[in-house]
Amino acid sequence: MQAVTGPGRVIAARYELLDRIGQGAMGTVWRARDLVLTREVAIKEVRLPDLMPDEDRKVLRERTLREARVSAKLNHPGVVTVYGQHRGDAAGCAGQLAPGRDRAS
Repeated sequence: MQAVTGPGRVIAARYELLDRIGQGAMGTVWRARDLVLTREVAIKEVRLPDLMPDEDRKVLRERTLREARVSAKLNHPGVVTVYGQHRGDAAGCAGQLAPGRDRAS
């Protein structure tokens, strides 16, 4: 599996990736700039395995969209706000960039 994005890349003609702030088995979270609203956001990029069949890729992209839709309905101080979703090679969602510190330190 490889990431299809990187710093400087613009996702969905709106979000400019600035730097990677987290990575796990299912994908990467980026600090990004919303070029329309001029604010910093978090971008969750779902990583699709290289050898995944097209039908399975479609299912995973749809699951990501459902997750974004459900998450966008939540309103709680302990849950980040989801602003939108994006599809294509880098399926995922955009949301609130919550301040924090590196958990590795």
